[in-house]
Amino acid sequence: MEPNVPTIIGTQEYEETYIHFKRLAEEMGALPLVQIMDTTKEAEIQRNFITPGSNPHRIRHTTTAVHAIRKVLGDRYNEDKTQEGLKHLRWPGRFERLPNFFGPGSEVLCDAAHNSDGLRVLMDKVKELQTADNPFIPERIIFSCMKDKDIPTMITELRRLNIPLWGCQLEGNPRAASKEQLSIADRVLTVTELKELQPSGQSLICGSIYLLGDLVDAKQNMSIWV
Repeated sequence: MEPNVPTIIGTQEYEETYIHFKRLAEEMGALPLVQIMDTTKEAEIQRNFITPGSNPHRIRHTTTAVHAIRKVLGDRYNEDKTQEGLKHLRWPGRFERLPNFFGPGSEVLCDAAHNSDGLRVLMDKVKELQTADNPFIPERIIFSCMKDKDIPTMITELRRLNIPLWGCQLEGNPRAASKEQLSIADRVLTVTELKELQPSGQSLICGSIYLLGDLVDAKQNMSIWV
């Protein structure tokens, strides 16, 4: 957000999230605050711009982005160029399923949700996946975060899945949560120890984009970070 620059947000699943954005926009003078509420336009955008089967984060953020582009550019908006640009967009680490991540037969769902609001949405989506045609039923959550986060509240959201919670210490990152802060988890291990362990089955990895970056070979699997 920037002073005197309008803030455009998409439809929010939770009213308190909208209230949070509204407070931030007012504090920073990033007004007016425009919330996309036109479901007719949302359906039109999803039909023309989004590949069927896309993950829910991409659907939501693409819808908001197209609305924002149209509002900012006005008569200069070009739908063909927008569609072409979105064809090349890749959002690694955002609700992304990666098979054989830790070895044959393993699978992870990576998501960069890094605060309690984001984790709340993520937990809801993971619960939906448990009954999907291609189900994802994680056996554990692998979690890390920065030391200045509201860690107890984040842990409360993660506990909603009622599965083991592993805290992962980010070695060499001065901003990362300490082993003591992560001790609220069922188990605490370093990234190196996690790689050596190679957990089997399905795992959910979340809480920090730094954790995803440490675990994923950026050159092989990640072309861009968004």
